Amino acid sequence: MDSRILCSFYRCTIESILTGCITAWYSSCTALNRKALQRVVKAAQHITRTDLPSMEDLYTQRCRKKATKIIKDPSHPSYKLFCLLPSGRRFHQQGDDLMEKLHSKS
Repeated sequence: MDSRILCSFYRCTIESILTGCITAWYSSCTALNRKALQRVVKAAQHITRTDLPSMEDLYTQRCRKKATKIIKDPSHPSYKLFCLLPSGRRFHQQGDDLMEKLHSKS
């Protein structure tokens, strides 16, 4: 079978299932779970004979996309969690300060 068809099938079905709500659950996966998910991607790479993005790359991409949508929508409930850094080019998530403080106390 043509690798373009196989790759399209992977992206439309398997990747879609694997990445459903990935921004909500991936960060809490154990290393063992992440390895198992990556094995699925590697098997698909072997079958399709193409390079596919890793689960980590997909997670990062989806998080950035979600953050961009939040930043562009002032009516979003999480909009106030992001503030522009003094450079004016990047955003800082307000929750990062809280997490740093919590980790430094332990």
